[in-house]
Amino acid sequence: MADYAVLVVGEAAIERRLSAAVVRRVYDDENTGAVTSATTDPLGQLIVDAEALFEGYCRGIYDLTALRAAKPPEAIRLCLDIVDFLAAKRFPRAVNRDWTVLEASVRDELKDLRKGLTRLDVMGTPEPAANQGGYISSGDVNSPDVRTPTFNGSWGSF
Repeated sequence: MADYAVLVVGEAAIERRLSAAVVRRVYDDENTGAVTSATTDPLGQLIVDAEALFEGYCRGIYDLTALRAAKPPEAIRLCLDIVDFLAAKRFPRAVNRDWTVLEASVRDELKDLRKGLTRLDVMGTPEPAANQGGYISSGDVNSPDVRTPTFNGSWGSF
């Protein structure tokens, strides 16, 4: 295995998803029977590209350090879906699927994740708080700043 930082998916997971034969066929650039060599590491680049795309959608919503540590199954599945479309894009005949349909499907799921319509199915960290992105205002268009809460006896103005 190559020397790259595996954040969510690894070479073994990719081979389980695509099959070892397809991985060799798509990523054996030097026709040596191995997907990595001293001069090239296309599988390592694939992992970096897939995880960069996934993290790009998660940045600002999820704590990426916590996400990498937790490795939620949904994050792994989404990264492997990205790997699917990137492999199909690189060598459509080997994967035997239309990469544009795969890409559109993955991007739709990532957009839903970004919008908060779906979650990574983890209790606690790295899921964002339920009220993340909320905004509080006074309700007065002329003075939108929230007033400081004040108390007068047992009555309050909030």
